[in-house]
Amino acid sequence: MAIPKDVFLDDLTGVYNRRYLLHWIDGEIKKSRRYRLPFSIVLLDLDDFKEVNDVHGHLKGDLVLKLFAQYLKGTLREADVITRYGGDEFIALLPNTPREQAQVVAERIIDQAKRQTFSGIKLSASAGIATFPIDGETWEELFKVADRRLYSAKRKGKGSVGVIGEELSELVIPTPHLIDRKNEMKEIERHILDSSRGLFIVGGGAGVGKTRLVKDVVSSMPGLVLFTGHSYATMHSSPYFAIRDLFNNIIQTHEDEMRDVYVNDLNIQQKREISRIIPIVSGYLEPLVGDKFMLFESIQQFLISLSKKIKFALLFDDLHWASESTIELLYYLIKTIQGIPIFGTYRIEEIAQTPLEETIRILGRERLYKLLMLDPLEKIYAKEMIEVILQGVASNELVEYVYRESGGNPFFIEEILKELHKTQTLHKTGDAWFISKRPSIPIPKSIEDTVLYKLQLLNDEKRRVVEIAACIGRDFDFSLLLQISGYNEGELYDILDELVSLGLLKQITPNLRYYFTEDVFRQVVYTTIPRGKRMKLHLDIANVIENHFRDIPYWHEQLAFHYFMGGEKKKLLDFAIQAGMKAKDVYAHDEALKFFSWALQGEVPRERRVEVLLMMGEVSVLKGDYRNAISFLEEAVSLASGTLKGECYQKLGWAFAQMGDYSNALKVLRKGRKLFTDKNKKLITDIEIAWAYRGLGKMESAHRKITSVMEKLDKEKFGHEYSKALTIHAVLHADEKDYKGAMKYYHEAMELKQKLNDRIGIAHIYLDAGVIYAEQNDYEMAENYYSKALEIYIETGYKSGEASVLNNLGSLYLRMNLIHKAEEHFRKALRIAEWVGDISNKLLLLRNLGFIMFINDFIEEATNFYEQALTIARENNNNEWIIRLLSSLIVVYIDALHNFDEAEKLINEAKSMFPQIEDKTLKSWIHSLEVELILKKAEEEPDLTAIEKAIYIIKDKVMPEAQKSKHKYSLWDAYAKLARCYAFKKWDKWGERYIKRYLKEAEKDVDRSVTADACFNAGEFYRILGDKKRARDYYKKAQEIYKEFNFARPIRVVKEKLKLLSTKKKKR
Repeated sequence: MAIPKDVFLDDLTGVYNRRYLLHWIDGEIKKSRRYRLPFSIVLLDLDDFKEVNDVHGHLKGDLVLKLFAQYLKGTLREADVITRYGGDEFIALLPNTPREQAQVVAERIIDQAKRQTFSGIKLSASAGIATFPIDGETWEELFKVADRRLYSAKRKGKGSVGVIGEELSELVIPTPHLIDRKNEMKEIERHILDSSRGLFIVGGGAGVGKTRLVKDVVSSMPGLVLFTGHSYATMHSSPYFAIRDLFNNIIQTHEDEMRDVYVNDLNIQQKREISRIIPIVSGYLEPLVGDKFMLFESIQQFLISLSKKIKFALLFDDLHWASESTIELLYYLIKTIQGIPIFGTYRIEEIAQTPLEETIRILGRERLYKLLMLDPLEKIYAKEMIEVILQGVASNELVEYVYRESGGNPFFIEEILKELHKTQTLHKTGDAWFISKRPSIPIPKSIEDTVLYKLQLLNDEKRRVVEIAACIGRDFDFSLLLQISGYNEGELYDILDELVSLGLLKQITPNLRYYFTEDVFRQVVYTTIPRGKRMKLHLDIANVIENHFRDIPYWHEQLAFHYFMGGEKKKLLDFAIQAGMKAKDVYAHDEALKFFSWALQGEVPRERRVEVLLMMGEVSVLKGDYRNAISFLEEAVSLASGTLKGECYQKLGWAFAQMGDYSNALKVLRKGRKLFTDKNKKLITDIEIAWAYRGLGKMESAHRKITSVMEKLDKEKFGHEYSKALTIHAVLHADEKDYKGAMKYYHEAMELKQKLNDRIGIAHIYLDAGVIYAEQNDYEMAENYYSKALEIYIETGYKSGEASVLNNLGSLYLRMNLIHKAEEHFRKALRIAEWVGDISNKLLLLRNLGFIMFINDFIEEATNFYEQALTIARENNNNEWIIRLLSSLIVVYIDALHNFDEAEKLINEAKSMFPQIEDKTLKSWIHSLEVELILKKAEEEPDLTAIEKAIYIIKDKVMPEAQKSKHKYSLWDAYAKLARCYAFKKWDKWGERYIKRYLKEAEKDVDRSVTADACFNAGEFYRILGDKKRARDYYKKAQEIYKEFNFARPIRVVKEKLKLLSTKKKKR
């Protein structure tokens, strides 16, 4: 698309503007290089033009600038180009012009201008020239030379051209090379060459050179490119901001390679996921389905593919300001990427209570990060730095002064030398530099002091511009600042040039963007703005953005931020909701909740408040924060009325069901159902009610409810809901071991899902069907169906589903006694569950891994897995899971650690929670463990009263539930415990009856480990009776089978039991 001509014209003078100059200069340099032609620039500045404005007013000053611009156009050749560079600065671009000729042209312009008036006003101008290629081969180099020569002309008395070769000596800032960082540079080089996983962090105070250290090392390594992603204080609420900034950096420097990877190396789902946060890549692609892990994996795959085309390192700068989502994604990249060096920087004084702080602790435990702290320079190296900057020897007096005042901080050394140079306090004698008089300059003791001093040098106009910029953020576009400030282009360029010269800002030349040299500079400026003025500036910024960019989703978070900071709560509501929904879409749950909380500021209409609370509840559930989820949803219920209240109850019921609290889920779902007048909404709620009944073990009620739904719900109109009802009906039949009936409903649901083209739904059914076959011990068919589900989940990028399948496969392999294969699948599933925030799967997987560690006799590892899961369950107030995990730990304390006091404490804790749960099977298992503890204690100190209590517990509290359970193992466990009780009482025949029943049933099971367990329990029974021969026989049978499966712990325990039997009691 052609660029409009007026974009390149200065709105005051009508000549070309800076935008045109920057557009033109690259082409001119390329042309001159190709044809080996010189070209020159003449930088012109009107002397004392401020007096014209002060005496005659700005309108007169504007007229004089217009006339002077027309004079310049008339003075130069047709091929020459005049641009207004700033307020009263102009640049003449002279193609095919050597330096000597440019000098003549500049002198003619100045001399002729002196001999005329401009609207009655006499003008004087000074000039500096630079010529390609002898003065420089880039725009930056050429401008720097011209500017120095202009300054030389001003210093000599103005109204002249700066003489070539007589420019004032300039401080070399930054220094060409780092001072005193050789060891640190070697460490960074080693990290790059090592190519291992991990984050290399450079920390330290402000101004010690953290970022430059990384950049210098990377730039010194042949063929290695550095891509940088920044974090800013103002962008802390912006999801994945540093990652987006990183990708923008890649686009700016290697767009062709980036697009090549995007088009050719990523599948469609990966493209869709990346488009969630970086729409610039190829237009936004609406994702079909996905999760956080898929997004992270897509970005990882993109970077790995790009690394095959470009050799690069990554730098995440100022991580102390990084958002939760940025740190979470960075953690994933650190753990999964090898061969791409990853660096970070942070300011030590800013890291406390940030997302980075906790992540560093985790990375440290995993040995995935290295910290390099940078200290200020020692005096000897401070002296070296001073002499490099001054390009000469520094006297001892000068070194002592600068070192004392700077503390060896490189930033302060530079600032002090700049001020000494500016105030002409330095003088050179021979090759050495001295302080010519006692310095009266303000000495910065902190970054804040430096910035505050520079602000004092600004007039009101410049102060206003830097304040607007500070409110916009770390970086900003010239055109945006132009619209907000109200200045014309030339005036604004002039002001920005001054801010750049003071070191407060830097310019990104190609796209006319500016940024604060350090974000801490912006923060200091921001804190100096009075609160009322600050709020108004935020509103001014928001209004300009809204007028120009309100339809672009990227700007919604900025609009939300500025309206929030400006206190405009009415407009904040809409944009905060939109920003929150966008954050939720990219799985940035913490940022989403922050935006939603902003939306609730002030007086919010009741229905909108309910809308936001429902979203906050949903995000909290996805985040695994059930306590806050329930709080948000209960508040929504209290505010809503009518059908909306019913929907709030429905969402609240969903949240309770997600945390396993089916009793409360049922209560609120029933309340919601009563509020619906539409029969279909009632029926859809009934589906959730049926599931709650199932969770409570009320199978008859669940059957009745789901059957009623299937009879009344319109299958064609509500296909998804009907298929869900079919699936629940299938699960209910499977619970009752009616596998044929279950498969019938699964097949019907499958046909409907295929008709709806619901790929994820089809995978869910494959997964459930696999469970049915596993229950029937048809391991081959189970594995087949699990594999079909896994294939779809991987294809669609549904990582939560993938984790579920891997967990089920792990459980299947565990039943097949393929322990290592089971562990491999559990660990892979756990990694996914952690990344997608799937709390339920994570708890299950941690428990499964704990069990594998236990049977492998890794007791400490088993305990760690169980305790980690228990902590998560407690954090999420998930009572059922708390009891499950307490039961696992009780087994460890009784059987492995023999810490009976701790086991009893955990049993009592679990029993105290019985009123809060409905699951009778779970209660029964805790009672069974209570019996196990009594039996273990009885072996050390016989107590027949305790044994009587154990028999009562088994018969009254364990057996009834075990007989109803679909899992026969709990009944067999009850047989074994009852037999051991009878052995203590010497009731041989009664005990044998239960042991033989256990052995008979176990022999029928396809799982040989069940037979081994039965034999081991028979051995225990006969050992307690004192029948060593039969005990030894059964222990040996158990040992043979355990050895087949290489179960380390059971093998060791049986060996100890056999040794115990062979040990003769010593005679007294």
